[in-house]
Amino acid sequence: MSVLVLAGFVLGLTSSPASAADWGGSGPSVAQCSYGATVYTVGAPVYLYYPSGEVAGYVEVRWSNWCLSSNWARLTSYVSARHAVSIHENARPANAAGADDSGVTVNWTPAILLASPSNTVCAYADIYSFKGHAAGVVCR
Repeated sequence: MSVLVLAGFVLGLTSSPASAADWGGSGPSVAQCSYGATVYTVGAPVYLYYPSGEVAGYVEVRWSNWCLSSNWARLTSYVSARHAVSIHENARPANAAGADDSGVTVNWTPAILLASPSNTVCAYADIYSFKGHAAGVVCR
């Protein structure tokens, strides 16, 4: 088992295919926020790059009109890979959620309920594949 330290949290990543581990989340489920709702990317996505300069994927902060004070992070990878993605409310750093998955191309965190809709959140993402490691962060 390898270990990744990200934003002060320790995320365990395994090399097993199609594994998943979600943690945290103080808001409604992403399924509840998405079903029948209009889902938005807050601002522009941030692209992640391998050391070679090739685009590995992108990370977004998401919001829906059904879950007005909640956000979640979504990570999209261009190859099936091992992922770690987390979202944190800057005003309350313990208000966080994350997801560690492998064998997938899209990964999202549980939603977090913000103390104020205007609070800044940051999404942190890592992709590990046969092409190397790519990382990025987006704050909105």
